[in-house]
Amino acid sequence: MRLRSRSTSRGMSMKNNLIGDQTAERPEPRSRRSDFRPAVLAGTLALACGLGVLSVVHAAPVKAGTVQGQAVDHKGKPLAGLHVWIKPGLTTGVVDVLTGPDGRYRVDGLPYLPYTAHAWYPVTYKGQTYCYRLAHPSAAEYQPFNAQSGTTRNFRWQLSGKIPGVEDYKGTGFYGGTLALPPAAYREDMGSLEAEDRLEVTLTPVGPLIDGSPGKKLVLKTNEISQIYDVPVGTYAASAVAVTPAGARRPVLLAGEYSGQPAPSVTFTFEGLKAGESCVGKLSTWTATRNLYYFVPAKP
Repeated sequence: MRLRSRSTSRGMSMKNNLIGDQTAERPEPRSRRSDFRPAVLAGTLALACGLGVLSVVHAAPVKAGTVQGQAVDHKGKPLAGLHVWIKPGLTTGVVDVLTGPDGRYRVDGLPYLPYTAHAWYPVTYKGQTYCYRLAHPSAAEYQPFNAQSGTTRNFRWQLSGKIPGVEDYKGTGFYGGTLALPPAAYREDMGSLEAEDRLEVTLTPVGPLIDGSPGKKLVLKTNEISQIYDVPVGTYAASAVAVTPAGARRPVLLAGEYSGQPAPSVTFTFEGLKAGESCVGKLSTWTATRNLYYFVPAKP
């Protein structure tokens, strides 16, 4: 299987912008230890600053102007064919390269600028596709690097946790999904909550989560805009109670649709990408979302 790197040019505001969409085949190197012939990510990007050529290959020591790494899943299994972006911090443009069969990528000949590295993993679960921005194994790898010193940026699939360096906007700064709980459609027998009240939601996994793990029961409270952030994507049975600041509890019903029939418990699956929506290039977005609608019975 042969994978090809792809470069994109997004403007030429500075002399050192990465430009062009040029590719060149390179022969596959033969392993000295066996007859295995690894796929080589081959390609070139012309540099606007002169005759330098940026090449993408697979097996060489880290050196100046080079970034390399590997993408793996939650069990350490290599992830092949994923897009990795090497994005400069001082100008426009991006290097877009694919990981090989062993999950590895390598980019050589980068101009001496600061860069950040990003990767995305589309995952299919129960007929839907979910776009995960991959995590770095260490906090230091989220920091920009200067290509003057060769460096490594690895990636790992992570189901939940805060994304370092990403401003949180209604749940966009997390690897997990966002659950919103607005009120259900009005009915005559419907009560209301006070502004300071919060919903305490119990989520019990129904079958494996998106990574195949069994998951665990979660008891979480909504925030001031009636949302819960960073829930591992899966299918859950949800139930809820309203809790006052003083700790008083009140029963709440839930519905999967705005005008649906409220019930003590509702089973739901997080929603993934919409039809035609791309997974690549999302630096700040929701991994998955879902709305449940709460109904407070009127007090007798």
